[in-house]
Amino acid sequence: MPSFQRVSFSAYGGPEVLQLETVPQLPEPAAQQVRVRVQAASVSFTDTMVRTGNYLDVRQPPPLTPGYDFVGVVDAVGSGVHQWRVGDRVADLTVIGSYSEYVLRDAQDLVAVPPELDAAQAVTCVLSYTTAYQMLHRTAQVQSGQTILVHAGAGAVGMALIQLGKLHGLRVLCTASAGKHDFVRSLGAEPIDYQRQDFVAAVAELTQGRGVDAVFDTISFSNFQRSFACLNATGYLVAYGVYQATIGTQQKQVGKVLREVLPFFAAKLWWRLTQPKKRSAFYIITAERKKHPEQFKQDLGTLLAWAAAGKLQPIVAARLPLAQAAQAHEMVEKAQTRGKIVLLMP
Repeated sequence: MPSFQRVSFSAYGGPEVLQLETVPQLPEPAAQQVRVRVQAASVSFTDTMVRTGNYLDVRQPPPLTPGYDFVGVVDAVGSGVHQWRVGDRVADLTVIGSYSEYVLRDAQDLVAVPPELDAAQAVTCVLSYTTAYQMLHRTAQVQSGQTILVHAGAGAVGMALIQLGKLHGLRVLCTASAGKHDFVRSLGAEPIDYQRQDFVAAVAELTQGRGVDAVFDTISFSNFQRSFACLNATGYLVAYGVYQATIGTQQKQVGKVLREVLPFFAAKLWWRLTQPKKRSAFYIITAERKKHPEQFKQDLGTLLAWAAAGKLQPIVAARLPLAQAAQAHEMVEKAQTRGKIVLLMP
């Protein structure tokens, strides 16, 4: 049987722990499974959290192969699989395992990818754009003509929120460092320099005191309180991720993450008691997918169709070979790229 390559790490640590390894034999799909030859896997900040042991959804110890999502071609099908054939193009959200030339996946979880869509752009839709789409339309249920505030507007999900917000007819305000203002303006957002401005005051000024209809915040609990203050009387705060709770760590610090997440829910109770018309939620894509698997597939399918039609243009900052996974992680952690970093398979 032919061999294949994948990236793995045997201990938590910095990007240098990522190693390219050769697996001597291809795995065979079991019943209701397919084997996929991966074309592209995106590189996300979440992958770096897995590598450092800070991602709560991944509890098994190393050795592990990172990779939250992929796009590829069905290479073999197990018994009982009727909806997919060899040669079909598919995508999936894996959480781990996608930094590999081949993966095994449950047939029922896969989503069809238009054959004409670029693999790197397609894989960008899986995690970042689906997160943004669901937060906008499933959680906050925004309406055309409303105003939203997006934090970290130049980040992967931030960019997706801006693009999808403009596509839906929203006015988009966003926080970003001054050097990224031209970039987020090019996407259609109105930037706020969070390093030099009080964004709460800036939002009040830009909205003539009305506040925004929704805020999307990935920063930290200390930021959630200020984001809540930016909402109008019936606004919606959607928190996701715990960026500040994990950035720069090199070992598993679950307690630190929990110290950021748990106060959100305590504050949510307080907000509900004191300002009941304002709403808040903590969005987790894996939980939403588990709860509503068909919605996830429908939403990702919509995004892939939009991208194939040119209605949506996912931004790919860099395309790197699988062997440069460590470099890709370094780039993500420096937060200097504008767009998604994608690993392409040989």
